[in-house]
Amino acid sequence: LLTGTSIAASNLAFFPSRAPAWVAVVGAVVLLLCLSLPFFLWFTLQRKSKFKATTVPDPKVNQNAAEIVKGFGHDGTEIKEGATVYTGWKRTAYILVYGSEVWVRKDGAPDYFVEQYGIFFEQYRNNFHWFSLVEMVQILALALSSAWKPHNHGTCMFRNVLITIVLFLFFMAIVTLRPYNSPLDMVTATAMSGLMFVAVLLMAIAIGV
Repeated sequence: LLTGTSIAASNLAFFPSRAPAWVAVVGAVVLLLCLSLPFFLWFTLQRKSKFKATTVPDPKVNQNAAEIVKGFGHDGTEIKEGATVYTGWKRTAYILVYGSEVWVRKDGAPDYFVEQYGIFFEQYRNNFHWFSLVEMVQILALALSSAWKPHNHGTCMFRNVLITIVLFLFFMAIVTLRPYNSPLDMVTATAMSGLMFVAVLLMAIAIGV
């Protein structure tokens, strides 16, 4: 959603002659809202003093974890006595899709902290809850670069190099930090970001040649 919205808003804001003036104003306002989103999330949720969650072993795939995190389940509800622990292929499939840890609120955190805000961090490993901000910054950087319409070969090459660098840095961040909790998410994100980087790199080389 952020990708399409920021690209559309950038085009409306940067090329006001293409539509009535009020459309350009709407585009500028929406673009500012998109650009402010990472700062807003960091200030209200992701910074250390505001973030009130941590990960624990998932009791659904670890028998001993049920004692470690007694009182918590995947959605924050109490674990019932005799709760099912996946084994065999079900355990492997579960870990592949969801990972082996779950997020729970810290002591003193507001009730339902994870349930309310988990959409912004549940897919990441512990201490990498902020990686959603990296994804947003990458999306916004690409949106602004895509909206830029160069008028000569030199500026076109500069824009393409800039986009390639952004994609490369994002790919390397995923490979080196391994921020995702789910192995499936990790493999998918690595493949998609890597292929996108290679595709844009080859395109930039072809245009340059």
